[in-house]
Amino acid sequence: MKTRAKLSVSIAVSGLFGLSLLSGCCTQSSGASAVPTAQAETEEVIETPDATVIIDRNVNEPVRHVSCGKSETFERDGITYLKSTTAFPTGFLESSGLLLEKTVPLEVLVGQPFTYEYQVHNLTDCTLHDVTVSDYVTEVFRPESAQPEPAEVDEGMARWAIGDLEPREVVTIIVRGAAREEGVITTCGLATYIPILCETIKVVKADLQITKDGPEKLVICDEFVYTVVVKNTGTAPLTQVRVVETLGDGLTSDGKTQLTFDVGTLQAGEDRTMNFSVHAPAPGEYRSTAVATSAQGVTAEDFAVTTVHEPVLALTCDMPTERFVGRPIVACFTVANTGDWASPGTVVEVPLPSGVNYTGSTADGSLSGSTVVWRIPSLEVGEERELCAQLTGSQVGTVRLTATARGECADPVTSSCSTVVTGIPAILMEVIDVDDPIEVGAIETYVITVTNQGSAPDTNIRVSCEFEAQQEFVSGEGLTAVTGSGQSVRMAPVASLAPKAQATWKVRVKAVSAANVRAKFIMISDQLTRPVEETESTNQY
Repeated sequence: MKTRAKLSVSIAVSGLFGLSLLSGCCTQSSGASAVPTAQAETEEVIETPDATVIIDRNVNEPVRHVSCGKSETFERDGITYLKSTTAFPTGFLESSGLLLEKTVPLEVLVGQPFTYEYQVHNLTDCTLHDVTVSDYVTEVFRPESAQPEPAEVDEGMARWAIGDLEPREVVTIIVRGAAREEGVITTCGLATYIPILCETIKVVKADLQITKDGPEKLVICDEFVYTVVVKNTGTAPLTQVRVVETLGDGLTSDGKTQLTFDVGTLQAGEDRTMNFSVHAPAPGEYRSTAVATSAQGVTAEDFAVTTVHEPVLALTCDMPTERFVGRPIVACFTVANTGDWASPGTVVEVPLPSGVNYTGSTADGSLSGSTVVWRIPSLEVGEERELCAQLTGSQVGTVRLTATARGECADPVTSSCSTVVTGIPAILMEVIDVDDPIEVGAIETYVITVTNQGSAPDTNIRVSCEFEAQQEFVSGEGLTAVTGSGQSVRMAPVASLAPKAQATWKVRVKAVSAANVRAKFIMISDQLTRPVEETESTNQY
């Protein structure tokens, strides 16, 4: 609200401030001063920020200053000073924020320099903003300098932009100048500020951070651990904090694919750690996510990616297709890691069936009971090992071996191969004459024995005898029927003669005349590629 004040004054324009007219003081000093003789013929209206001043140039009366604040005089260095104070904006200390205190000499000499000053007091316990002080002065005064320098000077007005005035802070302004001539110097001060009602409100931040850590890669047989840390990184307490862990496809923790952790309240800077074990059912890349929430609506999220590797074993078996009984059989097994992770603790085992004898092995193989065993501490990715066992077959038949390879983290694999073990039908024919020499007319007995010394049956065994003219067939018996006439004798075929088995015949002939005769015995069979012949010498006299 503006007020209108009326001040009768007659002033000429001059001075540092270029002031043509000064009026509108909200603090006026009491006391009389000389009245200017020049008369104005008109009224002039000047509006200031806090007052409207009417200058009546027709008034020819002394100027009087009426103060709405306090005024007092004092002596200093033989000079009488007037100190006036006014509170802004109300004029009352109790309801104002600024106190403007002004000290001027009551009387000065023409042309002699003098000073007057303002003191601006912050009456409050808070900062006052955009504080300004304005000084309006008549042309009789010739200003020379001011400390500090005003921010603005315009036709008799100087303005100091003090800015922020801290609680109870005091700022002093000093103006120096001189009177141009006899008369009255009128100087008016005005103080303004922006009144602000300020309260302090603490602003806090609600913020969550979650960090999830786990192995980047591992082998499938390992149960691994994820670690989740949730932290209040803000400045406000967080309530009802919850962490939800969603595991990747196939991952489980105690059979669960999702875990929930109720953390509760986290104070500023507080954190909580959660650990849980996870199992992967198969190799692959698994991504799992942890999400933290709170009642304050803040969320945080982090994830971990784990690649699960697996060693994969491959096994092959190689044996000769056929071997004779008792001959060496070399069985070789090739184990390889075709997976993407080393296979620790790899073991290859080959149980031996009955009828197979172990004679040795390569690559530090050993016999444990009836099983050949190789132990490989670690089979690297892409690595393969050849493992061979030296064996023999003790009986006719098929020897089938089934090997098994397994690792600590690798599934077992098997491979089979076989060898046909065949026997050798080794037929031995022996002929002896029971009586040698014999007299003419006597009977000589020949014993024919056929033995299968081999390991396989011999079949369709046929034995025949050829005698010289000095001998003549009489009779015969044995495993099969014996027939003959003259010097030729035939035994009926033996269908099969097992290994170690024998067939025996007796053939009796008569000595017809004296001679050293040769009896010839012939044996053939399905397994013999050539006949076996035996000659027996007998002396007849």
